[in-house]
Amino acid sequence: MIIKKINFYIFLTLLIFFVNNKICSQYNYQKSNPIDLPLILSGNFGEIRGSHFHAGIDIKTNGKEGYKIKSIDDGSLTRVSISLGSYGKAIYIKHYDGTTSVYAHLKKFSKKIEDVIKRFQYNNKTFVLNKFFKENDIIIKKNEIIGYSGNTGGSSGPHLHFEIRDSKTQNVLNPHLFGYKLNDSKEPVIKKVILYTLNKFERFENNKLKKNIPFKVINNSKVITDSINYVGKFGIGIETFDQHNLSYNRNGIYKIELLKNNEIIYDIKFDRFSFNDKKYINYFIDYEELKENNSKVVKLFSNENSNLSFLKKEQNGHIKFEENYDYNLELNIYDFEGNKKNIKIPYKKNSNYLKKVELNKKSNINIDEKRTYDFENKKVVFFKNSYLENQFVSIKNLSDTLILVNKNYPLNKKIKVSFKLKNKLSTNKNLGIGLISNNSKKTKFLPSIIENNELYSYSDELGSFFITSDNDKPTIKPLNFKNGDWVSKKNYLKLEINDLTSGIKKYDGNINGKWILLEYDPKKKLIIYDLEDLKYDSYKLNLIVNVEDFANNKSIYKAQIYRDTGVSEKDLSTSTK
Repeated sequence: MIIKKINFYIFLTLLIFFVNNKICSQYNYQKSNPIDLPLILSGNFGEIRGSHFHAGIDIKTNGKEGYKIKSIDDGSLTRVSISLGSYGKAIYIKHYDGTTSVYAHLKKFSKKIEDVIKRFQYNNKTFVLNKFFKENDIIIKKNEIIGYSGNTGGSSGPHLHFEIRDSKTQNVLNPHLFGYKLNDSKEPVIKKVILYTLNKFERFENNKLKKNIPFKVINNSKVITDSINYVGKFGIGIETFDQHNLSYNRNGIYKIELLKNNEIIYDIKFDRFSFNDKKYINYFIDYEELKENNSKVVKLFSNENSNLSFLKKEQNGHIKFEENYDYNLELNIYDFEGNKKNIKIPYKKNSNYLKKVELNKKSNINIDEKRTYDFENKKVVFFKNSYLENQFVSIKNLSDTLILVNKNYPLNKKIKVSFKLKNKLSTNKNLGIGLISNNSKKTKFLPSIIENNELYSYSDELGSFFITSDNDKPTIKPLNFKNGDWVSKKNYLKLEINDLTSGIKKYDGNINGKWILLEYDPKKKLIIYDLEDLKYDSYKLNLIVNVEDFANNKSIYKAQIYRDTGVSEKDLSTSTK
């Protein structure tokens, strides 16, 4: 019986070793390059992007569109998405090693994929889509051209956004683990070092919960800060970035270690993470620093809400300084190529205590319950889990404006804001709720609904809310043709659509009564129709384009244009006189 148990444990040990070895081996081979360009990045894996962690690498394309994009390995097409923001045109390919590769912001797909997607778009009369395919329905070979680089979606310039995911969990993996090497011999750069008190009843000399620590650069790899001499519980924050040899972009850091007395007490390493981590990013960074100074300061300490997949649960980064003790603090900052910056933080023995303060312990927003603030003519509702922890929100009710302020953390869930309407206003379909957020001076028009003499909308930001209106219709302007033109030699029809106040809600078009696919680029305010999409019996093409904004204003553009059907343009033009 004992021998059987021993054999079982030997088998189990070998099995665990085999599985772990197989998983690790996935990251020890070179996949094919997705694009035939040098690997120069404008963004890297795990980089902080304000509202999320960057899930891939952004490969520069010389500021141009149209480079061939190739599959990095054999596999099958599992998903194609087209969105006005976010990834724009994107392709997802599942590979046989348990990974999925993602290629985003594409200008267009390969003909093989384009033909399938266009049939779906025309059948469903939609440009925007999220189409899934069964595994092995559409086989993709390694190095097969799948599309062309572009600037679609939320991209701010031409590039390829490239990801590798774990197919089973959909967690994103660092592409550099698969052999994508960078030309990088530069050490990370240090911008700020901040000391935080972790006792909410204590303050520094300026009555703040944090204090910048001055530092000086010793050499390319070493930095030393001024000494700290406080007693109590503290945390460290760091603003840092990395630059590659061939790029001026300020990219993210791969690994950070915080050491106290030569022991690692906080360790960040971007090998992989979950998309669920997104909602915790504002506990990972100093949100106030981001909004007020545009500084991406990473807090090297966690609280009960910092539920991030890439952090070790047993480490919280909390540093306790006791009176008359010596401490040795340092930080090690690494990029993926192993370049390192070491930061020494001297501690000076002292009994320097922080200022004690008294706080109102009551928080007016409890995460475990819905909270409604009802005024005479306006109302705001904070739903359960509007925040990830209890928060104090300053609320001011003015005659025509509702002001909501919280600089510590953004909302986790949208709030509902509503205004009571007088009888005359309740029939105005062009009304909406205006918002000037706490971090902007521009008015944002929130799409709103009128119901039972009440105007209401939902917002993911705090700020100043008020009733506004948009009575201006959207504009529609043809760019490469006009009414009465012959377009036989043109491949595309291009029109500019715009709405300055509430924004474009929807649009559609048809020719001779048939729905047409209009590709929309919000950044350029451009809609484009491919003239080869549909075949027409008539040389006369009656084009109609409809556009509606979020305030329900509608515009229509009509034009009659002509296209050769085999009869000469001269004969046709004569026959139309």
